Amino acid sequence: MPQFEQFGDRDLPFFGDYNYVAMSGTSTLGAWTDLRDTVPGTDPRYTNGDGTDGFDVHQCRTQNPDGSFSADTCPDDGGLDQNIFGLVF
Repeated sequence: MPQFEQFGDRDLPFFGDYNYVAMSGTSTLGAWTDLRDTVPGTDPRYTNGDGTDGFDVHQCRTQNPDGSFSADTCPDDGGLDQNIFGLVF
């Protein structure tokens, strides 16, 4: 599973530490972090020509006249979708 760069202005990977198990009687609840809904993408700030290192998420940035880039203007479009799922068994 890729370590998508979702933190630190889309430069740092962090998978999360939301793993949990709870038991009561004969029921058990397991919860975990999952990246299945994350939308991969490219990062225009990379200068290697292809805009990707394999761990980039979808983001919208524009290049400023001075060569710097804007902040991500579409953070709700799936690049940050790191969800927590659970299952009772």
